Amino acid sequence: MAAGLSIRYLHAQTKNMAMPAATLRGEELSILRSQKGSTCISIIVPLAKYGPEREQNKRLVDKAIQQAEELWDQLYPERPNTWWLSKILPLKEKLDPVHPPQSVGFFISEAVQEVYSFPFVTKEKIVIGDSFEIRDLLKKAQDDQPYLLLTLTLQKAQLYQGQSTELTPLKQTGLSSLFKEAFEYDRPSRSTSYAGQAHVKSFEKEKQEVIEERAAKHFRMADEIVRHYHTSATPLLVMADQQLLSIYEKITNWPADWLVPVAKDPSHLSEHQLSAHCWPLLKKFLDASITRQIEKYNEAIGTGHTRDGLQACWRAAQEGNCLCLLVDESYHTAGFLGSDPFHLFRKPPMQEHRVLTDAVDDLIEIVLEKRGKVLMAEPDTLPMGKKVVLITRY
Repeated sequence: MAAGLSIRYLHAQTKNMAMPAATLRGEELSILRSQKGSTCISIIVPLAKYGPEREQNKRLVDKAIQQAEELWDQLYPERPNTWWLSKILPLKEKLDPVHPPQSVGFFISEAVQEVYSFPFVTKEKIVIGDSFEIRDLLKKAQDDQPYLLLTLTLQKAQLYQGQSTELTPLKQTGLSSLFKEAFEYDRPSRSTSYAGQAHVKSFEKEKQEVIEERAAKHFRMADEIVRHYHTSATPLLVMADQQLLSIYEKITNWPADWLVPVAKDPSHLSEHQLSAHCWPLLKKFLDASITRQIEKYNEAIGTGHTRDGLQACWRAAQEGNCLCLLVDESYHTAGFLGSDPFHLFRKPPMQEHRVLTDAVDDLIEIVLEKRGKVLMAEPDTLPMGKKVVLITRY
């Protein structure tokens, strides 16, 4: 190991720990991508989230850093590792030993020092190269789709802005003023004071009819307010009991493709409980968007606007002919580049070549650089057992 900080010293500095950044926004992913061409160190470690196994998390991180040191010494025996080890210290201090994430990633270059938590289990990865390992970041950003949550009762409406499992109430919306009036019961009135019981001017409405009229009136006004917070491709989750939810679905003008109904009375639920009910449904909604892209791929096969397999997708991506790339998130494989950057070898060629530790990650970077779209699919869900497929632009 080069002169500088040792793993034992790093371990001693981690007594006071805080939660790492919970979200990864698109601009932060862009910052990591901007480091392509510089020396980039990616250390991604799955952690134990529950039980006594959590005590091993510090050792797992220390071991991964030590493996990164050994890899560094193999790749750059003449270059000291002090500069990046010193940068990992403040990142490591941000880990929470009591409520750890399912996985954690350290990303270090001369200009960038970041740590991100992942709400899913990753594979352990230690990569030193000219770009960061971004596929797990991309999956996290894919699941961090911003959304709105509207909770409805007859007495109250509340709008939340959400990202992943985090909810932030939007207070100054004007929704509360719509629901201040208590439920009013319309009594029957008589025609005159002298008619006794003989004539009735208006008939008493059935209770259910009154409820539906009042709910429809309030929900219609609420729907108009919520539309002011709508941006393109923002899903709206609406939580109410089944009866009120049915009324809302009849009157709303929200695009059906971006509306997610949640049949649950929100009256006595905390923000944490709201999130627990909503997040699985939102995740299902996000996964459905991948299913729609797979359907588009199947429809495009007959037109010649598709590619499948790593080598064919690589060439199309290098040509800028990539509209949408779908990748099996479990797919990892090495690749080899010779003098022609458009041809990816699957086995080491006889000519001088460069080794790509994870050619799939490099393919993802190329597609993003060419302004294509990349979606990470669940394992074994792509057509015909393929691991990577692509819809072309032309």
